[in-house]
Amino acid sequence: MEGARVAPPPVGRRRREYAKRRDMDWNWFFSSVAQSFAALVGIFAAFVITKVVSNQSDYTGKLARGRELAARSQELVERLKGRSFKWYSDRELESLLDTVESQARGGRDDGEASPSAIYRKYQFPMFVPRSKVLSQIELRLAIAKEPERPGPYGIDRFMVKANLSRQLEAEGEKIDELVIEARHASRVVAQWLADVEGDPEKSPLIRFSIWAALLLFYGGVIYPLSFLPLKIGEIPEISLAGFWPTLPSLRGGLLAFPAALFTGICAVFLKINAGLRYPGALLGELGRFAFVENYSPYLKIMAENEREESRDLT
Repeated sequence: MEGARVAPPPVGRRRREYAKRRDMDWNWFFSSVAQSFAALVGIFAAFVITKVVSNQSDYTGKLARGRELAARSQELVERLKGRSFKWYSDRELESLLDTVESQARGGRDDGEASPSAIYRKYQFPMFVPRSKVLSQIELRLAIAKEPERPGPYGIDRFMVKANLSRQLEAEGEKIDELVIEARHASRVVAQWLADVEGDPEKSPLIRFSIWAALLLFYGGVIYPLSFLPLKIGEIPEISLAGFWPTLPSLRGGLLAFPAALFTGICAVFLKINAGLRYPGALLGELGRFAFVENYSPYLKIMAENEREESRDLT
């Protein structure tokens, strides 16, 4: 038969062994081997297809969630820009400093307390650097020891202060709501970043399974089938070198089509698996929003104040 690869008959003491091999049904042998390996390839292929589809679905959902978080965080940045942090902080600071001075001038405990203790007692606005507030408290305590100067008291002054107090309260509530939202957003973003760290959907197990399926397909299915059909009594030459003469034949062409098709499918799944990588630009953007201080310069001051206060307490 054209293209058949028949080993030359041996001589001497191996003649009986050769006779047994010649009487063996090699068609059945290669057919059984090809079927067994085809079943293994099918198991690997089923696993790869199921896992890739599942991972791609998870990746798409997480990517959409990440983009949603980025848009939400950017919206919070814009809303925080619209709030009057400086106006609110300056007025609150001035009001509390007046209270500290008044309490110290009246002989209360504030006159003997340290600036740090007074800072914790009155909960000064966190959007002013702590060092600046402490220096202002120290200055007011010094002023309280001096003779009191007459001020412009009257009904108009009290009405202005009452109106200002209502405005401060309203603005403070809006600022507090946004700060809470920013803290929550930073925690959610940090959790999302932890979930996608290392591109978990880009699985090395899938890559290994695809290469294993290719190896099993070519070595366990295509190669055994390349010997078929064989005449009874023919002994095939089982070697890698003996495979290549089959390629130009009709048998080689029939085997090349499923081999090329299966290789192409595996290449597609390899590409899909390799593409399940989260964009670096999105990770970088959300990496900033994982920290509340990056939502606003005033929240950065707040975070620094909290760290300084924590260090003082320890």
